[in-house]
Order: sequence, then C-alpha cells, then structure tokens
Amino acid sequence: NYNYETKLKYYKWATENYSNEWAAWNNAGAVAFYLGDYAEAERYLNVAREINPHNPDVLNNTGLLCLGKKDYTLAKYYFEEAARQGSTDAETNLPILNIKKGDYQAAEKQLKKETCSYNLAFVQLLNGETSNCIRTLDCCLDQNADVHYLRAVAYARLGDKSNVLRNLKLSVDENYDYKEKAATDTEFRAYWDDADFKSVI
Repeated sequence: NYNYETKLKYYKWATENYSNEWAAWNNAGAVAFYLGDYAEAERYLNVAREINPHNPDVLNNTGLLCLGKKDYTLAKYYFEEAARQGSTDAETNLPILNIKKGDYQAAEKQLKKETCSYNLAFVQLLNGETSNCIRTLDCCLDQNADVHYLRAVAYARLGDKSNVLRNLKLSVDENYDYKEKAATDTEFRAYWDDADFKSVI
C-alpha cells in the first residue's frame, strides 16, 4: 500500500497542477479505488469523465468503482460503454460482473472465447462442469498457484485424493497463503482429518 499512497500523492499533485489533464484525474481515481476510498475515487473519476467523457480507461475505471459499490446496473452500463470505445479490460470485467451477480451461465457465455483462462475454469466449476473446469485449467499457459489450487478444488469434488494432494502441494509451494486457505476451505472438508492432507498443509 505504501507505493500506492505515494502514487496517490503524485497524481493528486498532477490534478492540482495540470487540472485539465484527464489522465491525472483518472489515475488518481484508480489509485483511490485500489486503496478502498470509494468517495475520493468517485470525485476524481467524475472530473476525468467531464474532461474526457468517451475515454475507455475512464469508463472502465468507473465501471470497477460501481462494481465495488455493488451498483451492478451502472457497472454494466460503464463496462459496455468502455468496451464499445475499445477497452479490452472492460470486456474482461463484464463476465466478472456476471459472476458477482450470480449469473454464471451468462459469464460462461462471455468467457467462451477465452478457451484457456482461469476465469472460464472458475465459472465452469460454479456451473458444476467439473471435468471441463479441469480441462480448461490444464491448458492455461500460466500454471500458477491459483490454477493449481482451483484444480485441487475440482479434484476434491471428484473425490480424487492423489490429484487433490498433488495440486495442493504445487499451489502451496508457490504461494504459502494457500496453506491457511486450504485448512479452512470446506471444499476439502473430506480431507481435514487425513494425515497426507495435513502433511501438505
């Protein structure tokens, strides 16, 4: 957070000294949002939109702010508008909006073109398509801790202990935080008393 607070100071200074520059207001808004100050973020992004109403970055950041505030109708409006103006980030955020709303089918449809993405695998798991989820994770280019962990969850749903442990170990080796998560994750409750599971986490 220290870096982001420093960034915010810099962007604030930019808004005061170059007040007609939309990027300064947009960046200040994005950083304030990241730091969890939604009121401040809204103030900056409102000015950025006044200066440059059709800018895809500004529209996408406003969508993220609305998503954070759980105003899903407005978030959808801003993401769709940003996507129309050419924002690829907004296209990625639309399925996330549907996941938050609990509309997993719509999210899966939107993610279909991302054949090998973590987000698609996550939605497939939520839709009960466990085998498809594993196939999607297997073809992900970046086999990182998140991918291994989600694959362990999918195998837990299939009752495949050896694959649960193998993926969990890979995940934990890469990101220690997953030890704590797995210890309380109800997806693994069948293994909580298992000696092999305990040795991994």
